[in-house]
Amino acid sequence: MGIEILKGKFIKEDVTNKEPNNPNFSKSLNAKYAGSIRGSVRLSSGRYYTNDEWEKRRKELIDLSLP
Repeated sequence: MGIEILKGKFIKEDVTNKEPNNPNFSKSLNAKYAGSIRGSVRLSSGRYYTNDEWEKRRKELIDLSLP
């Protein structure tokens, strides 16, 4: 019973086994709304990696040779 009853009324699709999508953040968009949204200080001050920056940093770390 449970969730099957709600599928036609409130739930548009089954999301229980789906992977969450990775949102693309831009630092300029974040800076625009940083003063008006309360939340993480790290995010509002721009101290985070975007997806592209993280992939670049990840590749650099993988290519780094350890002593």
